[in-house]
Amino acid sequence: MPYKAFLEQYKGHIIREIIRDKGWTVTKATNYVSTKINYDPYVYSIMCKLVQKKKWLIINRNPEDCGVVKT
Repeated sequence: MPYKAFLEQYKGHIIREIIRDKGWTVTKATNYVSTKINYDPYVYSIMCKLVQKKKWLIINRNPEDCGVVKT
């Protein structure tokens, strides 16, 4: 899954982890994540931690282009 899509979809989980790690307020953590639209090593490490911890299956597919021929 692309970085930006993961960031947008799991923003709440990422913010929660930042609050636990750094002890920041919700507002400060939200503003921090909002400025990290482009790749950030710290945010990416949190993403990796979430995937390993939660055992999520992340699928990146476009449902409009699934190979089925419409007639």
